[in-house]
Amino acid sequence: MFDLLTAHSRLGLTDASKDYYVNLGIATALAIAERYCDRHFYQATETEKFYYVSGQALQISRYPLISVTSIKGSDGSSVASSSYKVNMTTGQILFGSWFASQEVDVTYTGGYTALPLDLELALWEVFDAVWAATPGAGAVVGGGAATGGISSISVPDVGTLRFDTGKTSSSNSASGSGGFISDYAIGLLEPYRLKSC
Repeated sequence: MFDLLTAHSRLGLTDASKDYYVNLGIATALAIAERYCDRHFYQATETEKFYYVSGQALQISRYPLISVTSIKGSDGSSVASSSYKVNMTTGQILFGSWFASQEVDVTYTGGYTALPLDLELALWEVFDAVWAATPGAGAVVGGGAATGGISSISVPDVGTLRFDTGKTSSSNSASGSGGFISDYAIGLLEPYRLKSC
């Protein structure tokens, strides 16, 4: 489970004194992973709006889909269920022919009731990076000296050599996560990234 109780166990916390930071870390890790994958993971019922629709498919952001309650066009009228098919696994609504509307409201229920184990593992990996960088929680303000590693070596009359003591790879910063998603987490998240229609 990706929740407070499991985080307490993982972090070895025995009281609620850091629960604010733990909950913040959980919410932040989830937001980072969802942004990277361009979708939402947990099950919810909601209405998603699409603007200036022109094509044969809509991609829902919370899937797998459980049900589609209604699809309404810009004039407020319902789109007949016979004019589209729903791919529940990928969250795609496929119209039988070209469909155009200024606005489309899709009311649906979608997402995971229980996260797949590899997705949960990826979220914990991101959480660990967030936790390690959160002052007052897991991070040590001022750098990595508390980890026991050498951060710099100074030689008199020569200079100082500084080492990067960061735990996350800088190669993934293009994901917009600020480096919180390790290469390991990227490998786990890749199957969950939104696929284009």
